[in-house]
Amino acid sequence: MSTLNILTDTTPEPRQRLPKWLKRPLPEPGMAFTSNVIEDLKLVTVCESAKCPNRTECWSHKTATLMILGN
Repeated sequence: MSTLNILTDTTPEPRQRLPKWLKRPLPEPGMAFTSNVIEDLKLVTVCESAKCPNRTECWSHKTATLMILGN
């Protein structure tokens, strides 16, 4: 009886890290404050309507763009 040795590389490739320009910082405490104010006052923001990807950055600085007389 003969033995057949098959060499296979079954080790997974290491995951590549995201480039620095693609990483986003975690939201700061100001984000929760702004979100609570907007929710409590039942305001409609352009950020939410447009599903803005930079919302966390603006809201962390306690700023928001509001819609007046519109939807």
